[in-house]
Amino acid sequence: MKHALWLVLLLSAPLVAQDPGKGQRVYVSCGKAQEVQVFDLDPEGALSPRAKLALPGRPGAMALSPDRARIYVAAAERARGRGWIERIHTLRRLPEGRLEIEHSLELRGGRPTFLRVAGGFLLSASYGGGQVSVYALEQGRCAQRVARQATAKKAHMVEVDPSGRFVFVPHTGPNAVYQLRFDPKTGALSPNDPPTVAGPEPGRDVHEPLHLRFHPRLPFAYSSNEHGGGISAWRLDPEAGTLKLVQTLSTLPEGFEGKSSGAEVRITPDGRFAYVSNRDHREQDPQDTLAVFAIDGEGRLSKAGHARCPHFPRAFSLDAKGARVLVAGQRDHRLAVYRIGEDGALREFSRREVGEGPAWVLCVAD
Repeated sequence: MKHALWLVLLLSAPLVAQDPGKGQRVYVSCGKAQEVQVFDLDPEGALSPRAKLALPGRPGAMALSPDRARIYVAAAERARGRGWIERIHTLRRLPEGRLEIEHSLELRGGRPTFLRVAGGFLLSASYGGGQVSVYALEQGRCAQRVARQATAKKAHMVEVDPSGRFVFVPHTGPNAVYQLRFDPKTGALSPNDPPTVAGPEPGRDVHEPLHLRFHPRLPFAYSSNEHGGGISAWRLDPEAGTLKLVQTLSTLPEGFEGKSSGAEVRITPDGRFAYVSNRDHREQDPQDTLAVFAIDGEGRLSKAGHARCPHFPRAFSLDAKGARVLVAGQRDHRLAVYRIGEDGALREFSRREVGEGPAWVLCVAD
């Protein structure tokens, strides 16, 4: 009966190719350039520069405040005699697309590799520190840390389940997803039972969860797997807040040769398609791609194609309407826009240069 209900909800969802409506703002954190660039994305999919904000350090992960008035960005700054200083900057969104630094919080325990807003809190995962931190949002600003949970080295991401009561942290080194309980009122974290779930068996194409996203309607999550490139489907027990690995597929094109690693994973708002970026480590004639997967009514995956993309696509995002995909090439410093077809296929619309080392892409509809 549960699966039948999920299927009804899925089939009643809107199709992928929605009306893109009004224009949107696109924010790109450019690590080497030490700035956040702002673009307008018009209803047709064209990008045009709007503004940029220089930062004292190298920006990476970004997240949007619940009221969309601010953007939180993690940055690392080299200070004389102190090495690298890690901060989370609260950026205020101003009229005409401009940004300003409203507040900066110096961190302890390593640079965040991922930021996630959950109610009145900002959660971060620390790759080097092997931990998850929770920061209170006070008057919209990222304020003091209110909770910390040690996990293990190589924590790449932190994700909150649809109920807001459980937190999941993919780790590449331990090849596991850490499972935590989360108190949405106080921000407290504690290990779930069991505290971890093992990732896929080691292999060339399927190894070590990096990022994880939940299906919008089905009790499933999907992870990108870094080494070799892969995608896994995980069944969620919504009451216990635990995951069970049910399927793993390669994300690489047939006949691919060389070293590649998966990065981001995204699910369309209607839950019909998943995308994973494949980073080709070759500098000569790299074959970087976005892999396309169809998701059926039972949450299972099937391969649906590939699209070539800018070199080393560490970050990509769906636009705020779920009608397009924006991909940043970290090594060729380009941002590409793709239209999503009814079949989930990606058709490139435009490509333009951005600042050096684009690390994150965030789309906001105003």
